[in-house]
Amino acid sequence: MRIILMCGKGGVGKSTLAAALGARSAAVGQRTLVYSVDPAHSLAWTFDQAVGGTPTPLGPNLWAAELEALSLLDDQWGDLRGYLDSVIKSQGFQQGAGAELASLPGVHEFAALLRLKQHADSKQFDVIIVDHAPTAFALRLLSLPDVMGFYAKHGKRLWERYGAQMMMALPMLGANIPLPTGGMIGKGLETLELLRGLPALLADPAVTSARLVLTPETPALDEARNLYAHLSLYGITTDQVLVNRLLPAAVVDPFFAEPREREQGVRARAQAEFAPVAVSEVEMLAQEPRGIAKLTAFGEQVWPSSDATARQTQDLALRVTQDGEQVMVDIKLPFVTAKDVDLAKFENELYITIGQHRRNLVLPPETTDMQPVKAKFAEGRLLVTLARTS
Repeated sequence: MRIILMCGKGGVGKSTLAAALGARSAAVGQRTLVYSVDPAHSLAWTFDQAVGGTPTPLGPNLWAAELEALSLLDDQWGDLRGYLDSVIKSQGFQQGAGAELASLPGVHEFAALLRLKQHADSKQFDVIIVDHAPTAFALRLLSLPDVMGFYAKHGKRLWERYGAQMMMALPMLGANIPLPTGGMIGKGLETLELLRGLPALLADPAVTSARLVLTPETPALDEARNLYAHLSLYGITTDQVLVNRLLPAAVVDPFFAEPREREQGVRARAQAEFAPVAVSEVEMLAQEPRGIAKLTAFGEQVWPSSDATARQTQDLALRVTQDGEQVMVDIKLPFVTAKDVDLAKFENELYITIGQHRRNLVLPPETTDMQPVKAKFAEGRLLVTLARTS
């Protein structure tokens, strides 16, 4: 199975390229799902067909789905919403506030990941193409698998040790709070456990890779650079950069001489700064392609190879190797300097922080009593050596 994340700044043409890649993949016989996690859904317009929250068949080997967070939460967490209503009512507030669960920060991202994992586990598709939201949402989404994995691991351990005592102690607080059922807590832990496997799935370069979409403008390029660095931080391999909506070569009017010169500067920077990632250039079309036939033709133009979903670059975001008594962590961090990075370690988890983003990297169990003894940058990669210090 392949999972391809189409990422980039808002308005650069991610949805159209995701749909075109999906149509191209389906045309060569791969069972393909195009899945939108962008709250501003546009797949229905692009495919010129109705698209719902469950995979909607659009044609041979092709399905599409748009995230409907509220419906998913109703299916998965209906009991929790009812329980929250009962808690709120027990404290004298108006019942019904539990319905606002889908509006809480992070819930949409949580629902997006949960549905992606369910689609992957269904084995229904050979290829899942994720039409990502703009960069800010994408960065929040990227950080969640590690966070959920942390809570799945430690929350389950805490509940197994102290859950019964906590349930007994709650009524003693005198707050008149109704107790959650064991089944509700079990379902919550089960959901977290389901998401716990997501970081490994996303970090497996044989399964998952990202494709960055940008227009030939400096802000779009800078945002793509930032996203590339953070994708690498979370272990996701970027295998292609698509510079979209270039002025066609047939346009020779002098009016476009200056815009074309600016484009050439961005194109040169993209080729140099994203190397060795494959950089592809896509000319602007007179009209946005709509419908499967036009999207398939556009996909053939962008990806002439019949295996358009194969990895376009072999450069890996993360490598963990062992050499005798040492373990080496090699993680790609482009456009980052040593002063931007903080390292910490607890048990078999290495915490790598860049600015406001932290990666919780789970290492093999034998590293539990190891500590970082050396770290250096080389050619855009952070190399950390772990060893026993006593």
